[in-house]
Amino acid sequence: MKPIPNKGKEGRGNPKGISYLYLSNDENTALAELRPHLGQRLSSAQFEIQKNLRLVDCYSVPHHYSHVECIFNPPVSQEDIGNAVWSMINEAFTKPVTNADDASDYVPTQILAEFFKSQGYDGVCFKSSMGGGHNFILFQLDAAEVVTCTVMETKLVSFEFSECANRYYVQKKP
Repeated sequence: MKPIPNKGKEGRGNPKGISYLYLSNDENTALAELRPHLGQRLSSAQFEIQKNLRLVDCYSVPHHYSHVECIFNPPVSQEDIGNAVWSMINEAFTKPVTNADDASDYVPTQILAEFFKSQGYDGVCFKSSMGGGHNFILFQLDAAEVVTCTVMETKLVSFEFSECANRYYVQKKP
């Protein structure tokens, strides 16, 4: 249930060879983050935190800030600038990276995680892109211990789509 120390593959918060513990605040979010296919079996574990943790909370920042609005419509308060920056950091951690993406896509959040770790933080909390929950990256594998473990089977995979750009039409050649 935990990664093997010093054998981790690169992830959102860790470079290859460094293992971090990835957790979610609820089981459905944790399982959805694995992006399983229909019928796939997954292990799900409940963890107990072993100590008080000092986390960088990217999740609780107001997320209604528009990057363009913040940059191009002065005057902007220091609080609004700070909220916009933390909102962008949360988005960076939340953005899904798939197997088809390059491992270098993780580098910006890995650098942020290493900086937070160097400042004495135990991990990062951010919004999940796969549901309403939030995720945690814990820098120390022993910060949480497995309490229960269950094998789950994926029964339903659901997607919802919306148009993200103006429609375009292709004119047929005569």
